[in-house]
Amino acid sequence: DKPRWNGTTRCEACNQNLRDSVARLCERRIAAGKCSRCGDHVLVPGYRQCQPCIDQGRKLHAARKLEVLDAYGGPVCGGCGETEVAVLQMDHINGGGHAHAVELGKGNVARGRGKMYKWLRDNNFPPGFRVLCSNCNIRAARGIPFPNESSSQS
Repeated sequence: DKPRWNGTTRCEACNQNLRDSVARLCERRIAAGKCSRCGDHVLVPGYRQCQPCIDQGRKLHAARKLEVLDAYGGPVCGGCGETEVAVLQMDHINGGGHAHAVELGKGNVARGRGKMYKWLRDNNFPPGFRVLCSNCNIRAARGIPFPNESSSQS
């Protein structure tokens, strides 16, 4: 009889109970030296998951990143033309990327940056973002013109 929460089939209280239950399960698995995700394999030292789950997560992240890059014009830097996917990033055109990462990661910037591609996809690739390499992203943040004159900042 309570309203559904955030598009789920549960109310907010039931959703929080489920999240708490899953968190407790993960902590029990970790305490037993098992993967927090699958519960089947031994943890990789320094991680909360086993190697197969880490590899699966990396593949998912890479696929999401390519999907997002394609949605914003493809895997090419808008500032210099760099095409190496490993160094391409999403830039908040009007700034605010750090604050957005803090918000997505609930205080943890690194976690928030990791969630950015999923957020962009889940929000239907909103305007206000562009593909830049790490060097051009720093240039944009500091107001330094890009190497491509046609893409230089004003």
